[in-house]
Amino acid sequence: MENRDRHSIQSSGSTHYKPKREVSWRNIKQFGEMKHIKDLKIEGDVCVEHAGFFTEILKNNVKIINLHLSEKPYGNTLFRTVSSALYDLKRLYFIDFWSYHIGDEGALALAEFLKKKKEEPSLHLILGYNEIKEEGAKAIGKDLACNCTMHNLSLLNNKIGAEGMKGLAEGLKENTKLTELNVTSNYITHEGVAGIGDILMRNQTLINIDVNGNSLTDEGASHIFPALCYNKTLEKFD
Repeated sequence: MENRDRHSIQSSGSTHYKPKREVSWRNIKQFGEMKHIKDLKIEGDVCVEHAGFFTEILKNNVKIINLHLSEKPYGNTLFRTVSSALYDLKRLYFIDFWSYHIGDEGALALAEFLKKKKEEPSLHLILGYNEIKEEGAKAIGKDLACNCTMHNLSLLNNKIGAEGMKGLAEGLKENTKLTELNVTSNYITHEGVAGIGDILMRNQTLINIDVNGNSLTDEGASHIFPALCYNKTLEKFD
């Protein structure tokens, strides 16, 4: 199920996602001199030393478009080190940090990056299975309010809860860029679902919202259905 969900996100969010250079952390040193990489995928165990080499790769390859890290706990401190190098990647189009357990601290670091990314290309951000909670979701929501270039956001299987969803909703009320939002399995109660209703009443850009795996009670549904009737741009609501 996890792989199927992930592949559907990738296919719907970015037709450009085709990683061509796959590197493990164990042999990352030998790739330190590589240049002109556009698609980079790295999996495996990581340590502080690896983060330094990886940062150099990012600085040497400012043309990277697709960046994919997955499956191993990375650590918030190391993640902050790496995320600081993202500022040089002006053409970055697709970021996939899947199951890296970056938590709220990592989400805050990414939010700082998003705050400064105001120019095209549009960004597709995949943050599934990362232990992101209320604080991290609210930080990302603030960036959405500033109309960052993000077009696709997946927070599948995190723990943003009702308050985190409200934070995202506040940002999306003003956002005119995001077209796809996935908050599947995020412990969102009927109070958070009410925030989704608010999004649908105000936002005229979103075309796809996925809220599967949350608590859509009768009370929550009472906020959603009138908004669905009002919204004229949404094409898919799961």
